[in-house]
Amino acid sequence: MKKDKDDSDVEQLIAKLKSADQHKRIQAAMQLQQRAQDQDNERLVEPLIVALDDPSYHVRHIIPSVLEKIGDIRAIKPLIALLSDPDSTIRESAQIALRKFGKAATLDLIERLNQSNSLTRLAIIKLLGEIKDERALPILKEIVRNEEDQDPYREAIKDAAARAIRRIKPPRKKRPKKPDNLTPEESAEYDWQVLLTEWSVALLDYEGLHNEPSPEAIKNHWLGYRGATEEQIRQAEERLGTKLPPSYRAFLKVTNGWPQITTFIYNMWSAEEIEWFRVRNEEWATIWNENNYEIPDEEYFVYDENQSPDFRTEYLLTALEISDRGDSCIFLLNPQVVTPEGEWEAWFFANWIPGARRYRSFWEMMQAEYKSFLELQNS
Repeated sequence: MKKDKDDSDVEQLIAKLKSADQHKRIQAAMQLQQRAQDQDNERLVEPLIVALDDPSYHVRHIIPSVLEKIGDIRAIKPLIALLSDPDSTIRESAQIALRKFGKAATLDLIERLNQSNSLTRLAIIKLLGEIKDERALPILKEIVRNEEDQDPYREAIKDAAARAIRRIKPPRKKRPKKPDNLTPEESAEYDWQVLLTEWSVALLDYEGLHNEPSPEAIKNHWLGYRGATEEQIRQAEERLGTKLPPSYRAFLKVTNGWPQITTFIYNMWSAEEIEWFRVRNEEWATIWNENNYEIPDEEYFVYDENQSPDFRTEYLLTALEISDRGDSCIFLLNPQVVTPEGEWEAWFFANWIPGARRYRSFWEMMQAEYKSFLELQNS
């Protein structure tokens, strides 16, 4: 009896899905979304595919998720066609559904790749990278090599294809070699080579890089530069009139600067470029210093998740700028707070916090910023 009732319910939903009344069609789509995995839905597939062309935005937005739950491969080609829908939210619904189909969608995506407009090609390439099926590698490599493509989005498409290739078949990792210019103490205390190599791999998969990395950077999993010599660091210290903290010195010896390091910081200065914050950002420092806060030590020297973004604004006048001004934010080192080991307090300082995330050392800050970067990419 229950099966007969279920069959009757399905027939009623199919009938409502074909109704001339838009509200009934939307209601049917919502009901189907709730029960798509609760029964044998083979009879629903064809009516649902037809509903992908429904004039109602709401119906077209819901149906891809119903087809994805049913999991019938007959839905793949119609869902790919939906990637060209003029509405971005509907295109996104189709992408989510196709991602769930996984490798079953690969060949149909490849077939449609060169039959689509630029934005649809970009969506298909991104999906191929997310599905991670090696059968897509030949066509993706061909896109990267094609210098004669006249598509106005050619560079964006080639960039997306290069990223998809790296996601499908990441280059073999090499064990990082520690620079021979580190002292034994620096080498033991700060494993910059390992941290920055891992960070490079994560950045190479990040779609928000301002510039496409070089083939050499991709091959070596390394976005950094040649390390600074002891003489270069000594000259920087002489120019600034101070001894740099040990973890930052070790960083410079591994890489003398760095391109984009986080979602918000686009460039880290070399030893030749670092400067006192007040020199390049006098107005920024002065504005904050006009709102000086009296912060007692028991509140200031908190370096966990309970710390306040408030800080002693007078410290800006003596802080060392070690990155460019990214998204209204900057990396600073504070020589007014020094540990017994000689480490300076490190700040991620941003107008939009507003204030600073403070750390006991540059090494501690960079480990935390790497963790934060990964969390943002996975959210």
